[in-house]
Amino acid sequence: MLAITAMIATTFKWRQKGISRKADTGRYFLGAKRDKKEVIRLDAMKIKSIRYFLDETQLQFSKRLGVSKQTVSAIENGREVTDNIRSKLVRLEMELPAEFYLFLDEFKKSIR
Repeated sequence: MLAITAMIATTFKWRQKGISRKADTGRYFLGAKRDKKEVIRLDAMKIKSIRYFLDETQLQFSKRLGVSKQTVSAIENGREVTDNIRSKLVRLEMELPAEFYLFLDEFKKSIR
């Protein structure tokens, strides 16, 4: 019950700030509309950057997530992320230090 109350309160705060949840992707956006392909590319880039930040191979990263190496490779190459894997990634991202986001910015610049 407490978790549901917290979720409702968070959703209310987001709506006050103009943040909406796009249901078909499970991603949060600040009022910007993005097509599904762009969201998948962002997911792939973020997942790859997390793996690079942790300095892990695809095999090591797949063991951390509890999926196969082929699944990690497919996601990094643009396959849509399932809700189960996304929840594992969210938990993993929450454990990362703030320096990760500086790393992510540099990673995005290096790919463009």
